[in-house]
Amino acid sequence: MRSNAAPQSIGLYAAGLAVRHGAAVVDYVDHRPERLNIAEKLGATPHSTASKGKLRHSDIPRRDYDIAVEGTASVSRTFGRSCRIF
Repeated sequence: MRSNAAPQSIGLYAAGLAVRHGAAVVDYVDHRPERLNIAEKLGATPHSTASKGKLRHSDIPRRDYDIAVEGTASVSRTFGRSCRIF
């Protein structure tokens, strides 16, 4: 990836859409600082993980979500346990 290229993330796209369409709470969880900064600029609340691929239960804000989007290449069982999807 070139240094001036924008970080690619389907999660950023989902967070931006959620904010734009009026979601009351948008939490964005990632390990890359540049994506966390973009999420904050989009209006989401950024939450940093400990490291890439090591998502822990404590990395995810403790709240019930109406909708949750998991946008990584590897699915984490922690994510499923942390969210109630209606």
